[in-house]
Amino acid sequence: MIHPLSPGPEVPGWSPQGAEVLTGWHKSTYSDPNQSCVEVGGSVEGSLVGVRDTKNRTAGALVFSTRAWRAFTSDAVEDRFTA
Repeated sequence: MIHPLSPGPEVPGWSPQGAEVLTGWHKSTYSDPNQSCVEVGGSVEGSLVGVRDTKNRTAGALVFSTRAWRAFTSDAVEDRFTA
C-alpha cells in the first residue's frame, strides 16, 4: 500500500506509483536500533527510492525519484530545513 498523499512543492519528485518494484530494503544506518527506524529501498534500474517505517512495513512507503531523494538528503546534511 502507498500513502495517498498528493505531491507538493515540499516534496518534488514524489511519486505514488512504484513501491511495488522496490527491492533491497535495508534499515538506515542513522536509525536508532531501539527507537524510530526507517528502511530505504530502490528500484532495480535506479530511478526510484522508497522510504518506509521499519516497525510498520504494511503502512506503505513514500516513493521519490532518485533526483528528488538526492536533493532531500543533501538538504538534510546541510541543515537547510527551517522549523
